[in-house]
Amino acid sequence: MNRKMPFLLVLLAVVLPARADYRYIQAPMDTAGWAADGDRLQCVLTHVIPGYGQVDFLRRAKHGLIFRVQVLRGPKQGGTARLVSLPPEWKHHTLPRNLGTVPVVPGRTPFYLNNGWARRLLAELETGMTPVLRYRDWADGSDIVELRVQSLRFGEAWSRFQFCEQNLLGYDFSDVRHTVFQYGFGKTGLDGAMRSRLDQIAEYLQLDSSVKQVRIDGYTDSKGFSRINIKVARQRAETVRDYLVGKGLPASMFRVVPHHEKDGKFSNRTREGRNRNRRVEITLLRG
Repeated sequence: MNRKMPFLLVLLAVVLPARADYRYIQAPMDTAGWAADGDRLQCVLTHVIPGYGQVDFLRRAKHGLIFRVQVLRGPKQGGTARLVSLPPEWKHHTLPRNLGTVPVVPGRTPFYLNNGWARRLLAELETGMTPVLRYRDWADGSDIVELRVQSLRFGEAWSRFQFCEQNLLGYDFSDVRHTVFQYGFGKTGLDGAMRSRLDQIAEYLQLDSSVKQVRIDGYTDSKGFSRINIKVARQRAETVRDYLVGKGLPASMFRVVPHHEKDGKFSNRTREGRNRNRRVEITLLRG
């Protein structure tokens, strides 16, 4: 008898209840494969399973790796699934690996596993193993579904995904969503630090199409004539806008809002308050 059989029979006995029908789900052998896609904001490694959905690994800038399964019809209730890794036929001396249990979440993304689990599954696929998720079917729970994530044609796509990961931005939306520039009295120009920050914002805006508008609010303090102050506030905001437009971004994306001295968020009765009121606020708004 094959030495792997006793272990496999025990594993199946633990994982699968008796008197159940089994449904095996996997991509057809002749078309099964992986595809990598992405940009500097995110990288995706995808395995499509016709008639069922797709499996993918997702990595976003500044975030860890995610493994998820998206299905055409999801479960209405949660539960658990057994995760097993099966060797290919050419790995004659390798035993199946019982990796543990994972949660099943109601909805169209029933499996959503982060960093540790995701890296383990990638390691299994990289060595030619076949990760398998075994769970009760979504309908009435009377059948056992075995979802097989094949490693066929994995290597080339995996290499492209790794290259994409290496080129992800070191920051994300939360880092550029809101920026404040402080100004000296009567100043409207941009210093080196401001330009560097605007370069970063421009780079992000060129990548993230979900940002539909950038609001640029110009503020001033109460020193000097009111009619001049509002012009200074506008000029500060327009200088920021013009710099970003000069980076190739459409002018229609920006909304410049100059504020009267009475709109200051801080007290104009103190030097500190006036200093803080001389500012521009840049806010990225998603659609």
